[in-house]
Amino acid sequence: MALVSLMACHDDKPPRLLLSRYAFDFGEVAEGVIILDSFKVYNKGGGELYIRRVVGDCNCTTAAINKHVLPKGDSTTIHFKLDTKGKIGDVEQCVIIEANTDSTIHYIMLRANVI
Repeated sequence: MALVSLMACHDDKPPRLLLSRYAFDFGEVAEGVIILDSFKVYNKGGGELYIRRVVGDCNCTTAAINKHVLPKGDSTTIHFKLDTKGKIGDVEQCVIIEANTDSTIHYIMLRANVI
């Protein structure tokens, strides 16, 4: 009976990635402006969250992360840069996060109207 109680208390929930923001809309931005911003990543699940990769979806978007392993309840910051040089009109780019979660890939949308 004691073995059953111990097993019931064991936390085997998978990691769960939660973001402070899922989209950014920078409104009207002059061509050539470099946009710098950041968002938080939280592990709201049971196990350790492993962030394998953080990248932009094109050469104009880059991203960097402070730490790649998040224990349960921990968080980190992802900083990104969106370069509007050579862009005109509505621009939609993504920061892509690959992690050991149920949904392996997570997207953060970056929008701007480049004038």
